[in-house]
Amino acid sequence: MDANAEKKTLTRRQMVGAVLVRVSGGMTLSAAIGEVVNFGFSDGDGREVRRKRRTLYRWVADFRKEGIEGLKPRRALRRRHCTEAFSHECPGVIGSGDL
Repeated sequence: MDANAEKKTLTRRQMVGAVLVRVSGGMTLSAAIGEVVNFGFSDGDGREVRRKRRTLYRWVADFRKEGIEGLKPRRALRRRHCTEAFSHECPGVIGSGDL
């Protein structure tokens, strides 16, 4: 994982962790997310990061399902997997690596 993706993953882990600490303390998931969206988190470069409720719900679900792997940026993962699958399954098609 490159340094930028690692920073994003760690920031997401901080945000999800803040939600899950509140849930373990008795808050509902909705209330916990509602509280955490108002916080600013550092992105690793000192910039403040805030995310929408929907994003936090998705990250919590991804973390519960896949652990820290679920918090890795998906675009990079999807692109790599799609390219690998595409090049193996569709030889001769533009973008499959055969040109």
